Amino acid sequence: MTSFPSEKSKWTPKSLSRSLLLVTLVAQVTSSTVATQANLPGDWPTYGNGPAHTGYFPGTLNGLPFALKWQTPMPHAVISQAAIGGGRVYFSVGDYYSAMTLRALDANTGQGVWTNALASTVRVGPPTYDSGSVFMQQGDSVNPSYLKGYDAATGHTNWAASFISQGYHYMAPVVAGGMVFTDTGYYHGLTGFSRANGAQQWFWQLGGSEQWAPAYYNGEVYVWLGSFSEYDPAIGTLNWNLTNGLSGGASSRTVAIADGRAYFTSDSSLYAINLALHTNAWSLSGPFSGTPAVANGIVYAVSNAVISAYTTNGAFVRSYAASGGGATLYGQLIVTDDVLIVGGSYGIYVFRLADGTIQQYISSARPPYGIYYSSVISLANNTLYVTSSDQNVYAYAATPTTAVALTNYARLANGAFQFGFTNTPGATFSAWATTNPALALSNWAFLGSITQASPGMYQFTDTQATNTSRRFYRVRS
Repeated sequence: MTSFPSEKSKWTPKSLSRSLLLVTLVAQVTSSTVATQANLPGDWPTYGNGPAHTGYFPGTLNGLPFALKWQTPMPHAVISQAAIGGGRVYFSVGDYYSAMTLRALDANTGQGVWTNALASTVRVGPPTYDSGSVFMQQGDSVNPSYLKGYDAATGHTNWAASFISQGYHYMAPVVAGGMVFTDTGYYHGLTGFSRANGAQQWFWQLGGSEQWAPAYYNGEVYVWLGSFSEYDPAIGTLNWNLTNGLSGGASSRTVAIADGRAYFTSDSSLYAINLALHTNAWSLSGPFSGTPAVANGIVYAVSNAVISAYTTNGAFVRSYAASGGGATLYGQLIVTDDVLIVGGSYGIYVFRLADGTIQQYISSARPPYGIYYSSVISLANNTLYVTSSDQNVYAYAATPTTAVALTNYARLANGAFQFGFTNTPGATFSAWATTNPALALSNWAFLGSITQASPGMYQFTDTQATNTSRRFYRVRS
């Protein structure tokens, strides 16, 4: 963090000298607090980081920024969420009869490992990695649809199980207890397949929405589709079903389960179910969407374009909001022991859990026109993996930054204020401003992301400085 004032009036060599001195001293003090490394080991096997879909990734980022490690172009803008395991990144590419593929990249370098070309079809879903195998679903309305198992090292198809579909969107299949659980059928249904050979073991007709997934917890399978149900994973029989107090749609979401409670949303409510008592423990009304995350006794859910955090008893804790007018948050929520990571309409946000402030913002705007693209995130082994609708897959590694060295510190002829500094190549930084440096950072104004002019050289121009007589700045990674 670096802070320094901008003077609109009385801009003289003397005031510039004082400002430069302040910058140097602050940079020296704050740079010594940077952590040496992150502690986020482990793979990301599927949506929500496991069959219970909690979104929890144990470990700490320790205040470090994610810096771009590699970028690999793809032939299509539709790229699924990545699953990471065995040193590789797996994802599907393509949509609606385009050239569809399932791919694996080297997790460290981004180089291609294998590509499995898929028959032209309506939809292809995101993969799940489990113990040296990859599982993926593709749907068609005319030709047979398939759930397939692949060798994770080679991309070889181990087995393919056909089923009837109407070309639906599917979430990643759930792999647990020697089985693969997913939605199949002309009108949707929960289905259990053998993990070993793909043989269908059972099918339970459900109806309802597309793009949902079951959850697996403590040896049972759970589904939210307007009612909440528990099934026996071995034979598919219904153990119990809860309808009291539940209502609303369940498309594009699943259930997060931890510590004996299941959490899920409809478009108008957040629900918590006591699995032992088979009761609705509590519910909250509001414009909720997506799948909640749960970690360390806190539940996180998207509500009205921000993330709201609650205790597991439903008491409000705090909210996490993106900066900038019109910004919304959506998709996969990833919670570590010190940060919350989520995608949004303008990029990716890393929030500090302790106070809700933005630790890092990674813009999704791309040159030359500054268009913002959607981002789907996964986290594994100190690296944030992003599949983007700009037809690229990105890897951002948690990287220590260096002490800030400021350059080209000046007011421009048009009244704008410009500064630059050197730091770790590929890191992302954001600029903040206030007229009162005593304010908490949560009350500072977010100005935007800072451009890397060349590797390791960063520059920012504050065009709003023309409207203020005095302004203080912070640079945050």
